[in-house]
Amino acid sequence: MPSSLSWLDFSEADPRRAREIVQLFSQRESRDELGIGTIRDVFSNLLFPGVSVIQTRARYYLFIPWLLQTGLRRGHKGSGLVAWLDREERKLIETIRKGGDTSGLIGVEAGIALKTLPSTVYWGGLSTYGIIRWPGTIEQVANARVRHTAAEEALTEMVDRTGEAWDPEIPPAPTGFPALGSLDFAMSPDESGWLRERILATTEGSLLHWLVLNEARPSVLRLDESTNWPWTEPASAGAPAPVDRALKHAENFSLAMHGAALLYNLMLAEKLEKLERDLDIEDYTDMLDAWQLRVADSGLNSWDLNDFWALVGQRHTGSLVRTKHFVDRWVALARGGPLSVPEQMTAARSLVEQRERQQKGARARLVNEKLLRQWNGASGTSRLAYRWPQVVRMLGDLNREDPTDA
Repeated sequence: MPSSLSWLDFSEADPRRAREIVQLFSQRESRDELGIGTIRDVFSNLLFPGVSVIQTRARYYLFIPWLLQTGLRRGHKGSGLVAWLDREERKLIETIRKGGDTSGLIGVEAGIALKTLPSTVYWGGLSTYGIIRWPGTIEQVANARVRHTAAEEALTEMVDRTGEAWDPEIPPAPTGFPALGSLDFAMSPDESGWLRERILATTEGSLLHWLVLNEARPSVLRLDESTNWPWTEPASAGAPAPVDRALKHAENFSLAMHGAALLYNLMLAEKLEKLERDLDIEDYTDMLDAWQLRVADSGLNSWDLNDFWALVGQRHTGSLVRTKHFVDRWVALARGGPLSVPEQMTAARSLVEQRERQQKGARARLVNEKLLRQWNGASGTSRLAYRWPQVVRMLGDLNREDPTDA
């Protein structure tokens, strides 16, 4: 049975959340052709809590609270506050564009027609880091003093008791915000210091905590060259044992499943070549050969899968029986010798085809010619990075040298 995405339109928040999910599936890091996304997300959240693949720049963690605080001071509340925030977030795009630094600007292409606003992108992180101290969605927070259900009465009581929706130490917004001539992503020492403190206070036991604590400044990303990953970052060395354990499992899982993704793409290319007869599949075989060389030089043969699944089970309570079966069989094949051995390749191809059909049914590209012809030439071929590019950008923003000290 093909999967679908739907929602019950109980509130303004539901379509917003659905749009976010749709956008997540369009990101390279979020493509999940073989149904391993649940495990990927377990390690992404374990290593880098509060980070998502659609986050861009760290200063959005201040822009959003500043906007909401300004709206409240101006007397907006309920749906009026939500509408005001929507308008101001769209205006903010042009204000930041005038600042000159558009790298990571959400809406740089769409402008005011942007569908997924920064507040949606960062709301989970704001909650994770204790920056927003009220539970619920933006809409629920905005309506906390307006509606009167039992849950909202409890929320209002908590608001009255704590007094502040936001962390009280948040640095003040620039004078005149948001009606400024321009704005950029450069954080002041007070701003970056505050955000570091929030992350450190709420993410203990994660690699993010370790990197922020040690003021890591990762080098420029070259993920396609396999030279820059969380496990190759020098600052990751010396992390506490539980963090190092999770990181090693994440590395082995990333390496192992990369081969399955590459084989899947090779199989698609071969089938499409038979239909169109003008597709060069040499690149796909080269990538698979290179993967096998990396496996031979890795510690995959000594990877403790029992400990891996024990850690996954601590973080995920749902059933993973089919996923575990697929991963265990694939790892056994990867350990069993080169796929150039006919018996190994036959078994690997069969496993990948069965997994896609298990995940997609009649919409599996390997059996659906119409969908095969729509293939863009690469489906989830990037190695799992667990949101590392977004973390690198965040660390760069947090640890940028203060130009006033130069």
